[in-house]
Amino acid sequence: MISPITTFQEIQDVQSTQEKKARWVIFKHSDTCPVSFQAVEVVNQIMQDYPDLPVLMLEVKSQRELSDEIETFFETRHESPQLLLFKWAILKDVKNHFAITNKWIEHLLGGWYAKKSL
Repeated sequence: MISPITTFQEIQDVQSTQEKKARWVIFKHSDTCPVSFQAVEVVNQIMQDYPDLPVLMLEVKSQRELSDEIETFFETRHESPQLLLFKWAILKDVKNHFAITNKWIEHLLGGWYAKKSL
């Protein structure tokens, strides 16, 4: 399920509730970036393969302050598109630009739980 976010509190809420659920994702993108369009396709495929995976999404141009908060809190350099993958409340991996691929996602998620089931 994709959930657009606008505040850091929304991330903290998911972080606290997902501690027992295991995996979740933050996806940062730009509506005007061609590379982001490709990453959106990857995220759409993720949602088809893992429909119960929580995906928090923000558009970086309109949510720059939130993107900066994410950068500071999780100690990741701001890039777009960017996919942050969490296991429980811990940031496990970050991919940017063309590194956001179906193969990378399948490698990470495929070993954690069966498709179509969390």
